[in-house]
Amino acid sequence: MNVLLLSDFSTPAQNAHKYSIHLLENQEVNFLITHIKKPCPKSSCGGSCKLGIHQNLLLQKKQLEDSTESLLHRFEIILQEGNLLETIRRMVELYDIDMIVMGAHGKSGKTGLKLGTYTKNLAIKVKCPVLIVFENSSLKLPTNINFPVDYTDKLQYKCITKFKRLPKWEKMSVDILELASHDTLIHQALAKKVVTDSFVDVETNFVQTTSDFDVAKTIKEKDLLLLAARNIGVCEQIFSYVEANYQDFQDAPPILVLHA
Repeated sequence: MNVLLLSDFSTPAQNAHKYSIHLLENQEVNFLITHIKKPCPKSSCGGSCKLGIHQNLLLQKKQLEDSTESLLHRFEIILQEGNLLETIRRMVELYDIDMIVMGAHGKSGKTGLKLGTYTKNLAIKVKCPVLIVFENSSLKLPTNINFPVDYTDKLQYKCITKFKRLPKWEKMSVDILELASHDTLIHQALAKKVVTDSFVDVETNFVQTTSDFDVAKTIKEKDLLLLAARNIGVCEQIFSYVEANYQDFQDAPPILVLHA
């Protein structure tokens, strides 16, 4: 398994990395600790900024190596320069990435990785599962999960079943929150069948709710929030709410956005 750890050397990023190591402690994983910097506006830098970043990446690699006792974990560092989304897309293909891990910043984030436009675009537009970890998310294995879905978009089995990359997924309990939809009954039935078949091997509970569901409760009451990237309306609602109320979610459980 190849996991891309996005790093800006902040506390949220460090907590996200620790969470992913704890989450995948019994799996064979190649962790790629990656920093993506904007191109220097002046050539007078002479590469000194890259040298400093490289040293910080080496220090972070050492800290992560010291934090795990697993012999199944390997770490390497990568420094990239360019546009954030375009660079990550290239890396996903080049390194055959199975999951992207990033820390969630509040509005004070300085590097473009704050919870908002960049996070939402990365989670929805980069075709790779994205794990978003909040600054104070607890380091615990998820066992109880919320999965809000509105059946508006065409859901894919190969997308949703990627939750099985999580450890001990077969012992998880998933609440599938069915949001009200105005689509045809046939469309809803087909979409629901995809969801039902995807979770056939785990304990599930289908909960009918409304389009104005309690976002705060949905995120906070379980160990993990699952989202299907193709469910654009649901993703928009979640991200917009958290961005507007970030201070209330710094200790919230992580969000895993699934892609086909």
